[in-house]
Amino acid sequence: LFMEPKLRERFIESEVEKQVHATLSHERRVLEGEHAQSMQQLSAS
Repeated sequence: LFMEPKLRERFIESEVEKQVHATLSHERRVLEGEHAQSMQQLSAS
């Protein structure tokens, strides 16, 4: 598959951006879950 270099570069940047966004969203959900758990443990004690 041959693409013009600039077009290919833009495509790669777009894909990387999507991956970064997905990773950050996942990490945020994990952290929010951990925070909620620790708050529940604190309120239970």
